[in-house]
Amino acid sequence: MQKKSKWVSRLICGLAVGLMTLSVGDFAFAATYTQKGNALSSYSASKFKYVSNSNYYLTGNFTTKKQYSYAAGYKTSTFQTKPDSVNYKKGNKKVSFKSNYFLPVTKWKNLSWGNPQSFAMTSADTAYVFCTSGSYGWITKYNLKALRALGATKSGKMDMIRRATFYNANSKRYPTQNQNATYKKVLKAIKVGPKFKNFGHGQSLAYNPKDSSHLWFVGTGLASGNHVSTKANVQRVKISTLKPDKKINFRFKSKSGYIAGGLNLAFDKSGNAYLDSKTGSRSLKLFKGKIYTKSVKFSLVMQGIKYAPGPRTQSLAYNKKRNRLYMIADDSVISVPVSKLGKLKKSDVQATQFSAKREFEGMQFTSDGSSYLLTNKGAEIMKGSTKSF
Repeated sequence: MQKKSKWVSRLICGLAVGLMTLSVGDFAFAATYTQKGNALSSYSASKFKYVSNSNYYLTGNFTTKKQYSYAAGYKTSTFQTKPDSVNYKKGNKKVSFKSNYFLPVTKWKNLSWGNPQSFAMTSADTAYVFCTSGSYGWITKYNLKALRALGATKSGKMDMIRRATFYNANSKRYPTQNQNATYKKVLKAIKVGPKFKNFGHGQSLAYNPKDSSHLWFVGTGLASGNHVSTKANVQRVKISTLKPDKKINFRFKSKSGYIAGGLNLAFDKSGNAYLDSKTGSRSLKLFKGKIYTKSVKFSLVMQGIKYAPGPRTQSLAYNKKRNRLYMIADDSVISVPVSKLGKLKKSDVQATQFSAKREFEGMQFTSDGSSYLLTNKGAEIMKGSTKSF
């Protein structure tokens, strides 16, 4: 009995140590790795230069949250039935956006849905939206194909997602509406993932086409609202569970020193990852690299963008059809050809400013070149007017 008791004690201790190891990260049972080597390749600062692109840097509109505008229809009613628009104002690339899916904005499943931060689309039929509320974040999967079939994108019926979630959250007050057959189908087309903490700003959800089972985002060990940090991590999200299952901690450092990297992320068709960083008062640096099993490695693109789209880049996006990388700020977007990174000419940089004064949270492109824009106040996914943006 004594030997058995010792064996049981050792087993319990072993399990405890194992569980502690697995929960070293912020998510129980998520594998966490801390990179010891530099995440940034060495470079010569004297060889770095900028492309002198046209100045479409948008100033003055978004220094405080109070300056963000609400969608015109959302001002009138939470349950919008008709589309709003984000219209082209100026720039050398013309496009406008029109409401496609109105997302939940009221409280549902004990979560506040009015603060989407980023999104990823694996196809025109599926979108994943990263929302935050206080210190919590969560990812929601939308079956866009099913929602389209129900009429969610048709003018006059566009309130169905917001109504379905609202009535479900308030089923005691609205028992009849909650039993509506269409609304039940809407809810089946929406999968809400678990809450988690320590996600950074949540503005970088991205899909790597070379890994169809996961999504990724960049986080920090800092407060959720911070946009830059020399300490960062990349977190992998399992698509089937919508829960982070891996985290790689790293310092954005080379032999030349530390760089405060931004919290945006995009992947190109080859699986290369891109980050950005603000430099000076109006410029951007770009970084290209790879995310490996237990580490990351990035190189500074030795040519920056002299004029960023605005004071704060909210998102990065990649368009496979045009092989371009997009930098998205509020009401302003610029893009560059990936094949010419490091040797860009002024004419290679395309820029678009809009007149909506909306908060732009993210942009995605499907294989046919269709563009989708995630905006706030109220939360919605909009669709571009052209496939050549």
